[in-house]
Amino acid sequence: MYFHFDSKDRVLREVLCVGIEESLVHLHAALDAVGPDPTDRLAAAVRAHVGARSDLSDYAAVVLGVQGADFARIDGDFRVRRRDYLSRWLQLIQDAQATGALPADHDPTLIRHVLFGAMNCDLARRWTSALAADTMLALLGLGPTAASAKKPSPTGHRHEPDHDLDVGGNDDDPDGRERRAGP
Repeated sequence: MYFHFDSKDRVLREVLCVGIEESLVHLHAALDAVGPDPTDRLAAAVRAHVGARSDLSDYAAVVLGVQGADFARIDGDFRVRRRDYLSRWLQLIQDAQATGALPADHDPTLIRHVLFGAMNCDLARRWTSALAADTMLALLGLGPTAASAKKPSPTGHRHEPDHDLDVGGNDDDPDGRERRAGP
């Protein structure tokens, strides 16, 4: 690997650049596929981000693992692309606020941070990226209802958690009152 890269920082920089570039490709493709309606554009962006998070899981893990001070070590291209990605999101949120699709009395940067927190959490072990995006959009009032979110996904997975992977108990029974049979 060091034949191609002269340091760990260079490897990290390249992985970050590829990850953010692919995320931008997903975002541009999604936005190109919808019309000018701000609600449709924000919904497409959420689906694209959650899909990219799933499709690019190796890159996403690196990008999400790099925190504040570490970004200072990463020069040039990544920072420019990341700034571009974040500013596009800010514009999408401001456009949705201008039409009333999102509340205008909340800071759009804070909304972006909350959205990214939700979109970047690890859902892949339990739900499809499409179902996660649809649920997020429903919570924002921009997408399908909860009833339609309970339909099986194209891969046959349902919304219920896989109890073999469930560390915290049954999500439908947060108090643990319902006991399931078996080990």
